[in-house]
Amino acid sequence: MSYLVIYTTRYREGGVENQRAAKTFAGELAEARKGETLIRRVESKKAFVDALREASRSEKGLQELHFFGHSGVYGPMFGTRDYPEQLSPHEWRQLVNELRWSKDGEAFFHACRTARWFAQFFADTFRVPASGYFWYTTFSRRADVFRWEWGGLSGSGPLYLFGLPGRKSHGWWGSLKKYLGFTPPEPLQRFLPTEYEEGSAGRALKGKYDAVARSYGQTFEDFGVRADESLYLIERVKAHVQEQGPCRIADLGTGNGSLLRLLVQRGLVKEAWGFDNSAAMLEVAVAQSQSWKNLHFQRMNGPQISLDDASVDIVVSCLSFRYLDWEPIVSEVRRILRPGGVFLVVDMVNAPCRWRQWPRVLRDLARVRVLHLKEAKFRRSLRAMVSSPEWQEMLHYNPIRSEHEMLWFLESRFVGGQSRILNCGPDNRVVAFDSGPLGDER
Repeated sequence: MSYLVIYTTRYREGGVENQRAAKTFAGELAEARKGETLIRRVESKKAFVDALREASRSEKGLQELHFFGHSGVYGPMFGTRDYPEQLSPHEWRQLVNELRWSKDGEAFFHACRTARWFAQFFADTFRVPASGYFWYTTFSRRADVFRWEWGGLSGSGPLYLFGLPGRKSHGWWGSLKKYLGFTPPEPLQRFLPTEYEEGSAGRALKGKYDAVARSYGQTFEDFGVRADESLYLIERVKAHVQEQGPCRIADLGTGNGSLLRLLVQRGLVKEAWGFDNSAAMLEVAVAQSQSWKNLHFQRMNGPQISLDDASVDIVVSCLSFRYLDWEPIVSEVRRILRPGGVFLVVDMVNAPCRWRQWPRVLRDLARVRVLHLKEAKFRRSLRAMVSSPEWQEMLHYNPIRSEHEMLWFLESRFVGGQSRILNCGPDNRVVAFDSGPLGDER
């Protein structure tokens, strides 16, 4: 049986340390398990998948997978900052029938934040236990307590990687406790495959918008209550229309269709298609859009968009891009856009506020507060929706992405695109991205 240890070195800082920690671990694993231990350096998701396939071809299958590297909330990262790569949930699922695990196979992701969403997703997808860290990771000379390697981390002795609260998660006080050795390492958090009753719809509905479709449709029936998002999108669509006339538009993650109705009301759209994964949400969209014959709503078929090549002028994803399978969906966006078409993304991301940003944060909080005071019905409906157990469960299964994770991806796939912050909060913010006109080389 195979024990596979994989590490990356290029995506972010700490590449040399990842290599040392992985080799330290692989040596100790080979000595303890007395089995075939493979160690591989990979820098792309293709190389990662190839290594998994190789290891799973052993006589009894893959016994243990250990990954050392950086991770986004949705799993391991590969490539570089300039061109980051990450397997999407869809791509992970495509591997289920290709990878063969031993009877007691298990996966361990020695990378930051993998316990927040990804480890449970991996366990449920491959039906093997999976472990990860909730906090950010650090390197240490000792495995049982944090010990900084004075003089730098470029030495050749044993090095260990583990999760540990520090400055990124707990501020300067957390950093002080870390370096004084007062904070014990975080143990790997182990997740078992979720058990579902045979034929139960529970698994399919976990994390979906179906349970909140009605309340969401009522809360956001008028897209104008999203003041920052609506102003930005109207501005960008209007700029396109001034050059080429009323456009055809596709909305990915359309929800109740309120954005498309707003754009039609403004005379900016002559025909529009709204796509969503939630059947219940689409029912709300159809019911609320019966007066508009040029609006069409369809269920998304995985990361495929059921439109012809070069058939729309604008593709937009508002507050839903984080839910999509990025790599395959971007290929679809390029396919359906006409030459000169644009891709517009508006989404909420996670990004701790820096000191110099606090004036902006306070101004934006005040603006939102004034809006909510003016819209009492919206305020009550929003409060009821976000405090419901159904909404909290949806957020649990669909965590917010980090700002850099989303923008590094978009900026690398659409070189020359422009991003901006629309609304800045203490921990989260709303960002917008405009790909700019795409040429024939798409």
